[in-house]
Amino acid sequence: MKKISETTLYSGLAALAVLIALVQLNRTPLPWIDEALLASTSLSANGAPAVLASFPHTGKFTWFYGPAGFFFGRISFSLFGVSMWSWRILCWISATLIVLGSAWLVHIITRSRPYAALAAALVALSPSLGQRFSSGRFDAFTVACEILALCFLIRGGGWWNSGVAGLLLAGAVLSTPRAQPFVLGLSLAICGRAVLKRQSDLLKRLCVAGITAGAVVSAWTFSVGLNPWSWFRFLLSVSSGDRNNSSPLLHGSWGLEAIPLQGLVVPLCLALWLGLMFFRRTRGQRIDDRSAVILAAALLNAVLTALLISRLFAYEIFWDIPLITAFVAAAASYEPEPRLFRSWMSSAAAIMLVASLGVRVAKVSEVFMSWRARDPAPIKNFVCQHVPPSSTVYGTREFYFYAVEGCGSTYLFTQEWIAEGLNSRAGRPVYTPGAFVIWPMGVPVDVKANLKEVARFTPQSHAFSEARASHIGIMTSVTRFAGGYPETVLYQIQ
Repeated sequence: MKKISETTLYSGLAALAVLIALVQLNRTPLPWIDEALLASTSLSANGAPAVLASFPHTGKFTWFYGPAGFFFGRISFSLFGVSMWSWRILCWISATLIVLGSAWLVHIITRSRPYAALAAALVALSPSLGQRFSSGRFDAFTVACEILALCFLIRGGGWWNSGVAGLLLAGAVLSTPRAQPFVLGLSLAICGRAVLKRQSDLLKRLCVAGITAGAVVSAWTFSVGLNPWSWFRFLLSVSSGDRNNSSPLLHGSWGLEAIPLQGLVVPLCLALWLGLMFFRRTRGQRIDDRSAVILAAALLNAVLTALLISRLFAYEIFWDIPLITAFVAAAASYEPEPRLFRSWMSSAAAIMLVASLGVRVAKVSEVFMSWRARDPAPIKNFVCQHVPPSSTVYGTREFYFYAVEGCGSTYLFTQEWIAEGLNSRAGRPVYTPGAFVIWPMGVPVDVKANLKEVARFTPQSHAFSEARASHIGIMTSVTRFAGGYPETVLYQIQ
């Protein structure tokens, strides 16, 4: 029997993870608040989420996040219509680019196909990326821009590579403020290399990339009546005091009351890997300069992210994906070819690979065991059958956005469930007769109006129910329920 090469094994695992994510794109997660806010902003004419039209003074999401993600969202909706698939396909493409970009970056530095394939497998199977293939957020888009910018910056060649890196860095910065620690960490790492090693080639490339990125960001800010400094002050004012998303340095909180157990897989394995790398360094082995710069940039990004952002393990994709790629590139300096379980550092990689694979198998099993209950078609058919097109439908922050919008009606939240800095504080909406209300059965209806029941939706039976428990600050989960759309009541306002 022919032995499977390590390159084939790692590449196969990465490809399988990517394909499975595509298959379950519209099944997990169920439609939730963040993607409804972001997707509806792409449908909005004023830069604020369309689902919050009842709160006219809501802050502009396009100013806070930047226009990049919303631009591609509008393109996708115009091509494929409003649906969960047409919005989440952007996440899947971005996450796939992260996997390919990580492999490319490692190959640029090491010229090792096995190590490039290992990076692809570790990134594709990491718990943080697994959640972002279909989350409906811009996280994967941001990190994809960052990883690809590193590729073009590190590979050298003509100045156009630096220009492309600058465009990608601008795309990252203009998709979420959480990209700023990466840009700052990368700049510090390259400047430190130029000073300590007296090598200015990479610094010159960074300057070209920085000028390009700065020009793009400046052009956008001026186009909306701002400038780079006033935009930065706006971001600071919105983030300051946000206990859910900002650290105490921005008058928020650390947000570490509960840590998801799967979120510890990557950092613990990387800590082991880092210790082994420093042990090897004391024995006279060193990593090459480009690997050292990437590793320093990734570590600085992780530190700055921890200092500025709350709920570090909720947003781990912003720091653990660059770290995984950097560690694989650095480890290649010590191990010419990966040999699982044959050396200490390869064993650390193997532990992370096996642990991440176990987490992914558990997550995928949970989804497939409730496959029918997660089908979005029945709830959409229910809405299309009972709600005339062009109607106004009020509802919760979960479950119903795509079903209502996909049937040609307008979906509106009954409350302004957003960050404190973007909240309009404008009170409650005024409900007009003839509008509809869609609500999960058994949940108190948050609409102060005279309601008449129109119809009820009974979903496929749920396969499991779920119970969560917190133990010493670590969030654990006993899975008895794998999810599904709830029983639903449709009302009309009289």
